[in-house]
Amino acid sequence: MIRNHEYLETRPNTLCDAEGARKGYRRVGRGPGSTKGKTCGRGHNGQKSRPGTGKMNVSFIGGQNPLNKRLPKKGFNARPNQKPLEKTNVHNLLYFIRKGRLDASKPITMKDMFEAGVFTEITYGVKILGRGAELIEQLDTPLHLEITDASQSVIDAVKAKGGSITSVYHTKTTLRRYLQPHLYLLPEAKIPMPKPRQMHKLETFKNKGLEVRHPPAPWFEDYKAGKQKDLEEFDSREKNDGEKTLPKYPADRSPGVSLHKPKYEKEEIQRNIKYNIPH
Repeated sequence: MIRNHEYLETRPNTLCDAEGARKGYRRVGRGPGSTKGKTCGRGHNGQKSRPGTGKMNVSFIGGQNPLNKRLPKKGFNARPNQKPLEKTNVHNLLYFIRKGRLDASKPITMKDMFEAGVFTEITYGVKILGRGAELIEQLDTPLHLEITDASQSVIDAVKAKGGSITSVYHTKTTLRRYLQPHLYLLPEAKIPMPKPRQMHKLETFKNKGLEVRHPPAPWFEDYKAGKQKDLEEFDSREKNDGEKTLPKYPADRSPGVSLHKPKYEKEEIQRNIKYNIPH
């Protein structure tokens, strides 16, 4: 070990950095001879010469109204509750079937597509779009898909070939457990009951012609039964002239509605009312 041009034997008490490896910091405010005296290198006055100013924002322009507040806001349409689906077309799906990565003789699930490389990531579900739907007729076997959603043209083409499309309900957590079970100690998880908004969305899938698979929701069956009962009761109550007994909202404003109704004279109210105030 060499220190101050003197060779020392290497011992724990003689270990030190090489000469010039560490540079000492400059002490400010110690007179004009140190080159950092008086104002300590901060100049004269000004915002940045004061302590505690911190780092200002890039858009800061001296305390006046900044540019991002002066310009109008237009075009923002944030949807925090939106759950985008991973989308692919039919011709891309058939490409993986022809390559042998997907077996068309068995039901093709979202896990099969994920493992085959059709999607690198599936967060909320899968939707099949209709480009190349006419190529489904060239397949030897009918397609059976278990996905989240599909276009109407895809549904019609698959059913015409004798296949089926099932909409399988998953949450974000259960879908991740289903696709990547190796990440969890207990890969199997119970799928919760759909929420009311999601339940109405699944009903629209049924109207499109999809087979829907989801956990039972007893409250929704009671809601549908009660709604049907109210409609039947509404249809059973009619007047002689065919009008419903329940009021019509909003009120009918078409001409001639109140033509044969009796007219009532309105009581005239004096505009100037004098009050007898005792003095």
